[in-house]
Amino acid sequence: MIVGTANSSIDNLAFYQKLGFRMVEIKKDFFKNYPEPIFENGIRALDMVMFEKDL
Repeated sequence: MIVGTANSSIDNLAFYQKLGFRMVEIKKDFFKNYPEPIFENGIRALDMVMFEKDL
């Protein structure tokens, strides 16, 4: 299974790792050109962090 979340989504990053997903790719600037900047936890969402887990 492959999932992705923003670099600013700290809770999601921890959640996926606790479930055994491994970070496999970072899609740099994925969110950079959104019409409005996205901020979570005081961090701007810029990159998409991809996780993978064999089921």
